[in-house]
Amino acid sequence: MPKPDLCKLLALAAFVGSVCVASTLAADPFLHCTTDLSAPRIQPANSPVLLTVHIVNQGDAPVPYSIASGSPYPEACLFKAKVIDAKDEVQEKSIFNDQDIVGSRWDRELPAGQSVDMPAMIIHGLPVGSYTIQVRGGKSVKVTIKDDPDLARKWDEDLVAKIRKGDNFARHVGFLCLYSPEKQPVKQPRQSFIDALLRELSCDDEKEADRIANTLSWTRQLPPRADALIINALRKHLDLAKKRGSAKTSILSSLAAMAATIGTDEALEAVLDVAQTPEVRGVAVSTLGSFKQEKAQKELRLFLKDEDDGLEFRAARSLAERKDPQALETLLVIANDPKSRWRKYSFESLLKYPNDSRVEKVIKSGMEDQDSPDPQVRQFAEIAFRKLKELDPNKKP
Repeated sequence: MPKPDLCKLLALAAFVGSVCVASTLAADPFLHCTTDLSAPRIQPANSPVLLTVHIVNQGDAPVPYSIASGSPYPEACLFKAKVIDAKDEVQEKSIFNDQDIVGSRWDRELPAGQSVDMPAMIIHGLPVGSYTIQVRGGKSVKVTIKDDPDLARKWDEDLVAKIRKGDNFARHVGFLCLYSPEKQPVKQPRQSFIDALLRELSCDDEKEADRIANTLSWTRQLPPRADALIINALRKHLDLAKKRGSAKTSILSSLAAMAATIGTDEALEAVLDVAQTPEVRGVAVSTLGSFKQEKAQKELRLFLKDEDDGLEFRAARSLAERKDPQALETLLVIANDPKSRWRKYSFESLLKYPNDSRVEKVIKSGMEDQDSPDPQVRQFAEIAFRKLKELDPNKKP
């Protein structure tokens, strides 16, 4: 088992950082801004170092920048932190926040004479010791990093409290502490952080519980004692959904996904209850496919004849992962239906059945369909056929 390390830089953060390096080579919009720094003076080891940059526009014109989340501050990767240790050795560190993500962006401005506080973090953290940290030429701050379990526990509890209240930056920090990319060793987050999240999972405020559940769902490995807490929370919020007759499913999705990670018969029963509740049954379709029990597959097959074509397709796609024969028949019907909005997506799932001659035939039919109102049908079919050929090189174009 790899040594616990909350501060390992994610591949995503590395990619975004490379994008930001390119951005800073362009004209610097913050050239006429001051960047005074503040931070908790004592912070725990094996954690991101948390900072706040107070940006003041000292120029005569507005400073343009863009945002990617609902927060008003700019992306931290446009700045660098100068870190000086007790031996006066200087390092330059990249800093990040929740705006440093790939996706849609919106333009904002910082008017002349006005300011904005920008949270940021040194994701790698710093070794135990004392440091002076500065961003550009602004006011510096002294930070001491200590290996102290009580300090770390307090840091975790404060972070969870902010996540519960909807702080976007705190949620981003929590994500980085928990997330392990697929095909990489599972990150072992600090136990006190997991414990703090689990304690808040069954809070009465649904919106706050949803934020906690969404954060916790990013971990790929839950401790055994979490099983009962997650299953109870799923049942609790399912009961609330039944009482209010609402189709809001965000928290149920997160809890059901974690129940699938648990994978026990008790966890399955809780997800089956979701599947059999009309208002929220769609939440269970993708989740059921993650259970190994035949009982889960049997429930999924009931969706193959569902009047909701979206649920029908999602069930078939999930069952196709197990090469289920009934799912094949449903996918063939969808792939042959020029009016189905799921047709183009069905080709990929049909690749789970490469030895069935009907699969090649229906994919070729999609490639040759010149009358489809959706041009992506042909594109998706062509991609699927190339993959089918890779599975069996003897198949000819």
